[in-house]
Amino acid sequence: MVTRLNGFASGMDIDTMVKQLMAAQRIPLDKIQQKKQTLEWQRDNYREINNKVLAFRNTAFDMKLQTPYQTKKVSSSDSTVVSVTATANATEGIYTMKVNNLATSASLTSGAAIGGLGGAATLGALGMTAPGPTTLSIGGEKGTAVIQLNTTDTLNSFISSFNSKASTTGVKVSYDKTIDRLFFVSSTTGVDAKIELSSSDSAFITDVLGLTVGSTGTGETVTSSAPVFTTGSTQKINSALTTDQTFRINYDGLDHNFTINSTTSIGQLMTAINGSDLGKAGVSSYLDSAGNLNFNNPDNTKPLSFSDQTLDSSDILDSLKLPSGAAVGVAFNYDKVVGAGINAVVEYNTVVAEYSSNTFSINGINFTAIKVDATAATITVTQDVDSVYNSIKNLVDKYNELTSFVNTKLTESKYRDFQPLTNAQREDLSDDEIVAWELKAKSGLLKNDNILSSAMNRYRFSLVESVSGLPSGDLSQLSDIGITTGSYLEKGKLNISESKLKEAIALNPEQVMNLFIKNDDDDSTDDGDGLATRLYELSAGMISTLNSKAGTSVSTNASYLMGQELTRIDERILRYNDRLVTVEDRYYRQFTAMETAMNKMNSQSSYLMQQFGGG
Repeated sequence: MVTRLNGFASGMDIDTMVKQLMAAQRIPLDKIQQKKQTLEWQRDNYREINNKVLAFRNTAFDMKLQTPYQTKKVSSSDSTVVSVTATANATEGIYTMKVNNLATSASLTSGAAIGGLGGAATLGALGMTAPGPTTLSIGGEKGTAVIQLNTTDTLNSFISSFNSKASTTGVKVSYDKTIDRLFFVSSTTGVDAKIELSSSDSAFITDVLGLTVGSTGTGETVTSSAPVFTTGSTQKINSALTTDQTFRINYDGLDHNFTINSTTSIGQLMTAINGSDLGKAGVSSYLDSAGNLNFNNPDNTKPLSFSDQTLDSSDILDSLKLPSGAAVGVAFNYDKVVGAGINAVVEYNTVVAEYSSNTFSINGINFTAIKVDATAATITVTQDVDSVYNSIKNLVDKYNELTSFVNTKLTESKYRDFQPLTNAQREDLSDDEIVAWELKAKSGLLKNDNILSSAMNRYRFSLVESVSGLPSGDLSQLSDIGITTGSYLEKGKLNISESKLKEAIALNPEQVMNLFIKNDDDDSTDDGDGLATRLYELSAGMISTLNSKAGTSVSTNASYLMGQELTRIDERILRYNDRLVTVEDRYYRQFTAMETAMNKMNSQSSYLMQQFGGG
């Protein structure tokens, strides 16, 4: 660090003088920094264009697929009977659709008011006689589950417990306090939808739920020999297992296998059982309040049997406290109530068909049956000319937007006298003056740019060239479908004759599509490529070129040309700053030497004056 003496002997403002001297020394550095700023602005312009090309490429990609050209329009003569939508696979024509029957969910409803007091009544008050716990088996199209109930439970808590099993059973219950009834409904429609409720306490189904018992039967409950899962359904069956175990349940001559490992909880096993084909047959598993594993078998003439199918030292049956082989359960008589769903029945062009849902598809047409009607609705499928037209127009509009933006950059005025501002210059200007200056400094940075000019020329050329390889007489140029280039002054802008394009789409939809999407898979030329394919490939090439030149927001300087140049400029700036520090130190050393010498001379002069005065 140079010791700096600031004019104590000479009376000169050394700091100001050095600053002025250094200002002249900084002029070359300012020019380098201005060059860097200009290069960064150019890079950002390239990137802005690159983003627009990328968006256009995505549009071109969509238009080189068949889907935009195959949209269909479909109508129903009576949308109160059946509503319709079309897919690209719908075949143009006129069809009939008659709805003979609507698909319904399985449902059960309380036959009379149950006295639920808005959900606050206890089950005991509603007529449940057994003090509990009483089990209710819930069966649906997904599987079965069992809930335990007590006379002290409220109707609301019953509903909550019932619906907590809906993901396993596919059945839910709701309660309307205004009419004081319960409504049970399956999650799906059709003949496979079902509701089966059974309980050993007949009073629960008839008195509490207000349902009429449809049948009775004899079942059995198989219970583990000891309470095992005393901490609930999250308790692991056997966390010490080192290999997967296969737990097998045989029922009605069929084997049902379940995999258990060290992380399997009893709740996960019960969910797997109740949601399997075994569960759909009516067998359900649950934990009682003591922690015993229970199985409800709806038919004691079809005994359950258990086995461990894994030959190792582990015994999964011991972990579950279940017997090997046929199990002996406690028989019980149960009452059952059943609800079933109904399929939709329709006639499509007099062909009768059934569907489990009121929403279904035929021949590429999506139908929603709304009501039964003796009269068939007329379904009309036509080419959606407007949709295809709008898709092509969107491509043309996006192309015109891109070319307009790039041509603006290519023809923008360049103001050579307006270079990027230095820090010193900024200090002397207001914010508005800085903005106005930089608008001109940034203008024309890509004027007549070769990369952009070449790309625009390739775009224009590709759009006026015919598509080769199409059948003789087919549409092969944009002008054939009413799309033409404007005057020279419009620099390649495309104009659309709406009437001519719509006529081409209506009369020759396949030819219009092929004009855009054709791909001859020959990378050496685009003569045999459709117009959307050409635009896509040209855009992809332009993106690659711009990436090599200007990179992207996540690129490192070393990965693109302008970044490499910026790195070289940064290195020059660093070296020049080091040089300026050296020069500044030299100036201060020179001025310090001068001040020291003058101070010495002043001291000597004072001494001599004292000597002469004293003589």
